[in-house]
Amino acid sequence: MIAMYAFVAAWAAAGIGVLLVALLRGRKPKTGHESPSARRNRAVVMGAIFIGVGIAVPAASIANSRHSDVVRSEGIKLTANQKNGQHLFGKLCGACHRLYSANAVGRVGPNLDIQLTPAPAADAAEAKKNFQGRYDYVHSTIINGIARGNGNMPALVAQGQQADDISSFVAATAGYKNP
Repeated sequence: MIAMYAFVAAWAAAGIGVLLVALLRGRKPKTGHESPSARRNRAVVMGAIFIGVGIAVPAASIANSRHSDVVRSEGIKLTANQKNGQHLFGKLCGACHRLYSANAVGRVGPNLDIQLTPAPAADAAEAKKNFQGRYDYVHSTIINGIARGNGNMPALVAQGQQADDISSFVAATAGYKNP
């Protein structure tokens, strides 16, 4: 998200810079005949190109990263079930919980990126154990609900394969960023 804002800010700065240079440099004498309508047409075309590229590039980037099957900065490749869990999380859980890899910005429930930050693992066996612990916690919470703090999470938000997919997705991606 920060990269998108930086990109938009860079385009805005470039546009303002071009405008300031044009205004501060002054007019140079003409070296040929150019009608006012030709100058206006050129300005309209250049403005349309500037605006078109400035909108199209970030829009394409956002559309491409929305439901990616790879959490890019971490190199996590999602399985088909985890990709389904990403979709289900957005639909069923994202209104309450924050999870960066699902583009979820809920503020009622806990921020899962903080609550489920993966512990460093010395080897693959320890990493698998850490994953399983996060998976079990999320799955149990989905099935049983939880009542603490300022809000209550209802039980059985999802069941069966849906609960498994959401749990697997959250356990695999919580604490990682998806730019």
